[in-house]
Amino acid sequence: PDSEPQSIPSGERTDLDCPFEDKDECKSLGGKWDGDAKKWYVPAGEDTAPFAKWIIDTSKPLGKWPG
Repeated sequence: PDSEPQSIPSGERTDLDCPFEDKDECKSLGGKWDGDAKKWYVPAGEDTAPFAKWIIDTSKPLGKWPG
């Protein structure tokens, strides 16, 4: 059995929460823009470490809905 946890399935891109003002930095690191989804992402197989500050952490709750 594979003992190492994989938070991101291999072969899938990693979506980023990159604000407009950071787009040039993200692009220079190898990030790609998805015009249809209107978001930046790290292509499959690329090292996600340089993009850590923009990676969407799906393991944390987003908080409660207002109301």
